[in-house]
Amino acid sequence: MKKNLPSVSDEVIEKESERNSNSLSTKRFIKKLEREEERRKFLARGKKTDCVVDTSSKEERILKKANSKFWKVLAFSCSILMSVLIIACLIDIFNFVRGFFSDITTGNIVGGCVTGFFVLLLIIFVIRPIVVALSTPVFTLDIVDDENKKKISRKNFKKLQKVAKNIILTNDNVSQDSKNKISTFIGNRKELNNVLKNIYENEISKDIQKTINSASTKALITTAISQNAKFDAASVIIINIKMIMQICVKCGYHPTYARLSKLIVKVFRNALIAYAVQSLNLEDIIINGIDKLAKGALSAIPGVSEISKSLTQGASNALLTLRVGIITRKYLYEEYNIQAMIENPEDIEAEIVEEAVLEANNNIDSIVLECKNGMKRKVKA
Repeated sequence: MKKNLPSVSDEVIEKESERNSNSLSTKRFIKKLEREEERRKFLARGKKTDCVVDTSSKEERILKKANSKFWKVLAFSCSILMSVLIIACLIDIFNFVRGFFSDITTGNIVGGCVTGFFVLLLIIFVIRPIVVALSTPVFTLDIVDDENKKKISRKNFKKLQKVAKNIILTNDNVSQDSKNKISTFIGNRKELNNVLKNIYENEISKDIQKTINSASTKALITTAISQNAKFDAASVIIINIKMIMQICVKCGYHPTYARLSKLIVKVFRNALIAYAVQSLNLEDIIINGIDKLAKGALSAIPGVSEISKSLTQGASNALLTLRVGIITRKYLYEEYNIQAMIENPEDIEAEIVEEAVLEANNNIDSIVLECKNGMKRKVKA
């Protein structure tokens, strides 16, 4: 016997859209309602959704798996190339230090000690954060059917509890009152999701933004001062990787491995750009072009031309670092919202990247201005 199915009214869509404006866009939420309505129509006609063979969804899952494997292989290849670049920098450091000593044995010993010191710094400030970040949970988001959905929901709740415990134990930037609320509602999924969401939006977001801005400033200053293409690329790799892992630790979980692979590829792209900017002297071309347009105004002022060249080179790397940090934050927050809604995630890569580009463009001006003022103060001193 057929039942009258409730239609999706504009009023319901408007109310629910406003409620979910901070997590998912209105368009995606409307699509979700439409899918639920189609499912109810199938049930009303006496057909079980489990019996319907949806070849398009199967093909889509196969493509998603293939796409995930592709990104993982590409990320692994980029990781090897980045490791080779860092090793090349360490060899350069060894040879540079050894060149100060006429005695070969003494040069080898001192060079080895200095290189070992840098390796120790890499282990403490890069490899250790990677291990800590990857030890955090990752939410399962591939939902196939209702039975699979319930199983994943139970798994994600256990992971959510682990995320809550990580925030209580490791995040010092979360207030004690918020930690007490987490402890109170740790057994209630709905309330725990609401408490954590409020903490992410009001407390952890500010801390993450400070981390992103700090990493971007380091990328700007390091690559502006350095005059070596390999060191520029290596410093961008180290700063970006460390920033991604710090953001994951602050959130208490890390993105899915497919998205983490995409982030690694973006870091490798940033390193290549940093290498190219230094090798090709692109900042000289840009500044000379601006100087010609200004009829020699820049070159007439002592020191301004060199400062402008350094800032141009550093600003490009800072902007790319900002984008990677913002994309990481958006990946993490989007995955949290998906597991909270318990819905099948759609491909929102383009939207996340577009939003990250706009946000990074808005933030880069303040970072460049701060570094520029700092450089001017040092020149005057």
